[in-house]
Amino acid sequence: EVELENLPLKKEALRHIGLPIEIKAGFIGKVRLQIPVRQIRSASWVIAIEQLYLVAGPINLEE
Repeated sequence: EVELENLPLKKEALRHIGLPIEIKAGFIGKVRLQIPVRQIRSASWVIAIEQLYLVAGPINLEE
């Protein structure tokens, strides 16, 4: 199990979903990853996110 804290969100993180919005500010308070190393391709992974803070708005097309 791996646990990461206070991860900043990238401004362009939502662009791949095709919506005309971008992240103005944001962070993830905590991410827990449970990856079965011995069965990495066949077993389920668990990704738990706690304390997501996100401010989003329209993409500024003039940039």
